[in-house]
This record gives sequence, C-alpha cells and structure tokens, in this order.
Amino acid sequence: MKFNQSQETQNSPKISRAQIVALLTILAVSGGTLAAEKWRAVGEQRRKVQWVIDGDTFKVCPDGNSCSRNEQIPIRLQGLECPESSQQACDRKPDADCDDWIPLGKKTKKYAIKKLKNQKVTLVPTGPGGHFKTGGYNRPLAYVDMPDGTDYGLHMIKKGLCQDFSYRYPHPRSAQYKRAQKHAGVFPVKKGRR
Repeated sequence: MKFNQSQETQNSPKISRAQIVALLTILAVSGGTLAAEKWRAVGEQRRKVQWVIDGDTFKVCPDGNSCSRNEQIPIRLQGLECPESSQQACDRKPDADCDDWIPLGKKTKKYAIKKLKNQKVTLVPTGPGGHFKTGGYNRPLAYVDMPDGTDYGLHMIKKGLCQDFSYRYPHPRSAQYKRAQKHAGVFPVKKGRR
C-alpha cells in the first residue's frame, strides 16, 4: 500500500484557530483550577500579587512570596466587575459592548498592574467561618485590601474603571460599592442590560 500524503491531509479533521484558542484557554484555566483546589486558606491572607490578569482577577502564590507559574492561584475579586481587555473574554459576556469595553479593559488592566503587581495585599474571605468562597472557574473569591489598607474594589469603582457586581452576585460590601458607583458612573454595557 502506497502512502499518499494528499489523501491523509484530506481525511484528517481540520482544527480551526478558534478551537485551538479554546483548548489553550481550557488548559490555562484548568491549571489555575487545580492550583485553587489545593489552596485551602482560612481567614485573612497576606499575599504578594504575582500576575495581574485583568482589573478583577490576579494571581498569588499559595504560600510565601514565590512559586512557579503553574502553582499560582487565580483570585477573583468579590463584588467587582471590570471590563474585559481581550475580544475573546469580551465575547463571553452577553451584556458587553465590546467596542467600548476592550479599550477601557486595557486601561483598567494597566492601572491594576500599577496598583497591585508585586504588592503584598490582604485577601479578605467572605465565606462562613472565614473560608474563601469560590466563583467561576473555581477561583477563590476575596475582597482585597491594598498595602495602605484601601479597599481595592471600592477604589476601582470610585475611579470609574469597574462596577459593583451585586446586581448579579450579592455580597457583604454591596451597599458601600453601590454608593460609590452612583457618584462615579459605570462602564458601558449594551442598552437594556445592566
């Protein structure tokens, strides 16, 4: 039997760029999910921010100040929603006006890097008994106090870079976040959606 390369190519399933990106995203998220499952911290935790993903998500090491990239834990900010900085992430948000979100998301991420990267922050749990609840992608949820004691989420709302997320996920600091949002406004969303 002769090997015919053109037949092999014709019979092989084609993988689109979108499928490759989706697979890489799943692998990246699952690595963070596995690390998050290993982190069973209780009570407030002081951790150094290793990597900023966007305005409402960053990574820390489970113990100490340094760890490998795949050991880092993605932390999702409790009560905060920030615009996405990439088309792929924005497309997953049904209420996002991506034309407005992405430029603001890039600005928000840049500001978050300036405020958080390599800083020791305090992660404040909101679950019963001082445990960290988990959100989407099995990420621990936390309020974050910056080194000077400022509530990072409240700060980002006052800057008009993010909004209170209690309309979708109620949280203990929502009254304070909502008051700040009234004065700062919110980032753009599609008409008819909040």
